[in-house]
Amino acid sequence: MELEIERKISKVGNSLGITLPAEIAELELGETVYLTVNSISKEITIRKNPQKEESFKEMVRDIVESYLRERNL
Repeated sequence: MELEIERKISKVGNSLGITLPAEIAELELGETVYLTVNSISKEITIRKNPQKEESFKEMVRDIVESYLRERNL
C-alpha cells in the first residue's frame, strides 16, 4: 500500500528537513534511515537498513537452531 502525504520543507540549522508523522513512520527516535535519490525523477526513498533487520533475523534463527540442537529436537 502506498501513501502520499504532503509535507513542507523546514530549515534545520544549515540544512533542510521534513517531519514524518509518527503513526505512519514506524521509526524510533535516534534510529538511522537511508535515503535514495533517483537522479532522473528526483524521487526520494526513505528506508530502514535492511541489512540490520536481516542480521537480527539471522541471529534469532541461529539461537533457535542452537536451542533445538542442544535438546535433540
